[in-house]
Amino acid sequence: MAVAALIVFPDPDSLGPAHLKIAGLELWVHDRRSPKAQDYWEGNWLLVTARCTATGANVWTTGPMLRVPDVVRWADALDQLHQGKPEGVATLTSDEPNLTAVIRSTDRAGQLQLVVDITPDPLTQEHRLRFAVERSALPDLVRQCRAIVKAYPVRDPDGARDS
Repeated sequence: MAVAALIVFPDPDSLGPAHLKIAGLELWVHDRRSPKAQDYWEGNWLLVTARCTATGANVWTTGPMLRVPDVVRWADALDQLHQGKPEGVATLTSDEPNLTAVIRSTDRAGQLQLVVDITPDPLTQEHRLRFAVERSALPDLVRQCRAIVKAYPVRDPDGARDS
């Protein structure tokens, strides 16, 4: 899939169903940035398109902005948030500033909020969107993350210690 055609304003119908969807956040994984790379640092970058929508907002970003281990960590943290105590946080973050998603408890009753920071251009734009999330949505989100990891397994997991 050509990245240039996706950068400005992708057509969601041409992307097919999102690989990950929670509240107003959708994420499509197209491929690895370097499909032939087998090392931990280069071989795990994913080429993705992300969209976050809310009333009056529709923000897209595309590029190699997430790594497979980022998705693994988020799935593990989401699973712990679902299984554990009501207070907690699960963060999807990367070395790239285009996309961050945080699900956290907002009170002792365990209400959850998704905060998405997304931008196609981190030098000139910042967009933050907030959504209420039902705790019952977490297992499906974990499954979506694990499906991405199954399709794009972590390459050279021991390479993370070589830095």
